[in-house]
Amino acid sequence: SEIRSRSFNVLWKQDWYVVQVFNDLISSPERFTDQAKFEELKRSGQELIRNDWLGQLRSVVRQLSDLIPSKSASGHLEDMFADVNVIRG
Repeated sequence: SEIRSRSFNVLWKQDWYVVQVFNDLISSPERFTDQAKFEELKRSGQELIRNDWLGQLRSVVRQLSDLIPSKSASGHLEDMFADVNVIRG
């Protein structure tokens, strides 16, 4: 829906959310079609978090999402919105 898409777009700009999505993705390595690429992206993402380069982490999250079968990158990332508790005023 449009509201869900807009909410995702707002969250995607928040560094904490991107870190949460990254951590969710790497918590289930069996989901990924290319384990070598997964490990490479996992290490890269962890290094980016350590160095507080969260803008670049977004690219790693997109690449990880692309390695999950039968989901588009944006579709999978937007699905993660459902896992976040958002209080609406």
